[in-house]
Amino acid sequence: MNKNQRKVLSCLVNARKDDCYYFLSFEAIAQRTRLDRQSIRRGCRSLRKKGFARFEIGLWDDEGPAGSGYGATPEGAKALQDLQEASL
Repeated sequence: MNKNQRKVLSCLVNARKDDCYYFLSFEAIAQRTRLDRQSIRRGCRSLRKKGFARFEIGLWDDEGPAGSGYGATPEGAKALQDLQEASL
C-alpha cells in the first residue's frame, strides 16, 4: 500500500462513530488529507479493489440527498491497524 492509499484509508477509517463507518466524498477526503482529487480517486479505487473500502451511491444526510462516497470496510480498518503496528 502506498503513502497516498494509506492516507485515504486512514481518513476513511477515522470517519466512523460508534462502530458505524461513514462514507466520504472526494471533496471531504481532500479537506482531511490535503491530497489532490486524482490521487484520492486512484487511492479509493485501489482500496476498493483490495476490499479495504467500498463505494456507495444514493447517500443521504440530514439535509437530503448527499450523492456518493467511499467508506472503510472492517477489513480496511484491520489492514490499517496491522500497518500501524508493524511500523512501531
